[in-house]
Amino acid sequence: MFRILIVLIIGIVLGYAFRRLPHIHSVDTSARYTICALLFVFGLSLGANASLMRNIGFYGLEAVVVALLGMAGSFGAARLFNHLMRKTEDKA
Repeated sequence: MFRILIVLIIGIVLGYAFRRLPHIHSVDTSARYTICALLFVFGLSLGANASLMRNIGFYGLEAVVVALLGMAGSFGAARLFNHLMRKTEDKA
């Protein structure tokens, strides 16, 4: 987990450092294709997992519940943050 975060942080630092180079912006297109390829390979590995495919109904319902709760928490936190920011602006 920490390796992934470290690689991400290094990428952010390098992207910021090289943002003025003209060729750095072509990374967006290659990143899109790379993400699509990764999702395809991930789907292949999920489809090949017999245990997962037998229990797809259970895992699917669990995934929907986790996604909905995550969205609700994000919306609630954004609303709270917005409310707090407006109070701060009103005082200034």
